[in-house]
Amino acid sequence: MVKLATGLALSVLATVNAQNQSNRGMFNPFAMFNQDRNPAENRNTNRRNPNRNTNNRNTSNRKPSRFPAPDLQKDDPTASAGKLNLRRFRGNENALRSMPPIMIINAYALNAESSAEKQMDKLFMRAFREKANKYPVPDHLYEAIIQKLVTGATVAEEMVAGKSRADILKPAVRSNFCPDANCDVPLSLREIWGYGCWCTFELEETPGIMDGSSVAVNKFDTACMNMKKCLRCALHDGANASPPYECDARYNRNYNALYNLNLADQGLNADCTSQNPGDECGEHLCSCEVNLVSEVLDLLWDGDQYDADYLHAQGFSQEDSCPSTSQNSSPERVCCGQYPDRQFVDAEVYHCCDTRTRYNVFTEQCCGDGLGTVEQAGEC
Repeated sequence: MVKLATGLALSVLATVNAQNQSNRGMFNPFAMFNQDRNPAENRNTNRRNPNRNTNNRNTSNRKPSRFPAPDLQKDDPTASAGKLNLRRFRGNENALRSMPPIMIINAYALNAESSAEKQMDKLFMRAFREKANKYPVPDHLYEAIIQKLVTGATVAEEMVAGKSRADILKPAVRSNFCPDANCDVPLSLREIWGYGCWCTFELEETPGIMDGSSVAVNKFDTACMNMKKCLRCALHDGANASPPYECDARYNRNYNALYNLNLADQGLNADCTSQNPGDECGEHLCSCEVNLVSEVLDLLWDGDQYDADYLHAQGFSQEDSCPSTSQNSSPERVCCGQYPDRQFVDAEVYHCCDTRTRYNVFTEQCCGDGLGTVEQAGEC
């Protein structure tokens, strides 16, 4: 898998003429780091004589910075994001808002990707940045990022850590970052890690990446449910292949999942087949997990309701609130559909049409055209 270089750990050092007339009236967040001074020599002198003119100091022997600060009037804000050290702006909301929003969004996503430890988290942040660079970012996402950078955590992140909503949403503390009172905005997969009936992704614990039951609590939980049903079929298909192969998402993690954005529907496309040649398991796992990222991003851009009260850290119990429905299912079950929409179906009621579409054997029929077309019984 190709890894993107972030450059966020680099400090920005440059010499900029702070009196440049073309930049007057525009806040340059790098100016505070570009002062033409020797701190060891001049800090005390400038304090004693604040009117001292330092414009004529000889700086001819000063080496140019290896990492010049971007010119906010000329440089591409997206490319400049890699030069922005966001730690320097913690708590400085005015400085952050004065910069191009796309620069802030890219810098945040690059930083989040570089610090992510799990493969799915890195995939999510790369996709987040890619989508932000091609489609307008909704206000609620931008405000959540500003909140994260100013205060250190979003409401959702603090609730993941176990803090109560009442303690977080104190008057005059968070209101500036909550357009339409929508403060529950997950900016990463961490905010749905341990969420609802289906959103558990641990590889070595139970409940984990293969576990889940009952009806999904909302659309975010549904996205997790779709992925897990897909992963279960990947396991089933591997065990029933000829020859059989192991395809357990808990252990088979070596797959490639590069993607591109579909300009028509704004979704992610990943050619999992060509990226995992000769590896059916890798192809299937890639498809299942990229689809989760795509669905969650669509929900974020659409502003679908995310309720942090469904976090397990907030007391939501899978055991108590998500009863298993397996006792109502037929023991005869088969996988049906194309990846990533492939799921188990109850074979006593449903059959699979051309390996693509499930249909009710009592009320529907497969037309047998090779396309998975299903019609009401007698209408093909």
